[in-house]
Amino acid sequence: MQQESIPIPDFDKLFEDLEHPNPNINQNAYRNMISFWPEQSIPRLIGNMRMDDDNLRRKSLIAISAFGGVAIDPLAELFFSTKAIIVRTTCIKAFAMILYRERLETFPDALLDVIENAISDDSPQVILCLVSLLRNMQKYGLSKLMSMVNDSNILRAKAAITALSEFRDEEAYICLKKIYEDQSNDAFLRLASREAMDARFDCI
Repeated sequence: MQQESIPIPDFDKLFEDLEHPNPNINQNAYRNMISFWPEQSIPRLIGNMRMDDDNLRRKSLIAISAFGGVAIDPLAELFFSTKAIIVRTTCIKAFAMILYRERLETFPDALLDVIENAISDDSPQVILCLVSLLRNMQKYGLSKLMSMVNDSNILRAKAAITALSEFRDEEAYICLKKIYEDQSNDAFLRLASREAMDARFDCI
């Protein structure tokens, strides 16, 4: 008996479903994008992430992150193509979701270029999104966060200190301990490092 072929869903209808209030319909839509229209869907999702519509941008972020590593280069191109904070942070959030899903052991150059650029961005939104991304990058993320704890930008330093408490790692503990014990450090950062040690490193 001949097996019936699966009908190819309409491309435009999938994007209509992506905007539907029901998240299950959204998920089914982007899964079909991946299965049937991957090359056509990524550019359109990238375009959606430039839009002012917060809901469309958020749903497109979730959808494109489901494509995994193939979405990294297009997202990096979008990141570098704009100064709009909301678009740049949306890209960083998408990277974080991709890494959370895939747990990559090596990272594409395009992603590392984005991180190097974002580290020098003093926007609070970019700082917080970047730190969240670095939490998902194992040893590389740990190294970057440790380099940020003495940053002149207090928010960046504090966010990095807090993130270090997520790593059950002796290097992170030693880094935090040095910050706390150095009397020349900002009192706010010393307190943050003490709290980070107390919260996560009681068994070290």
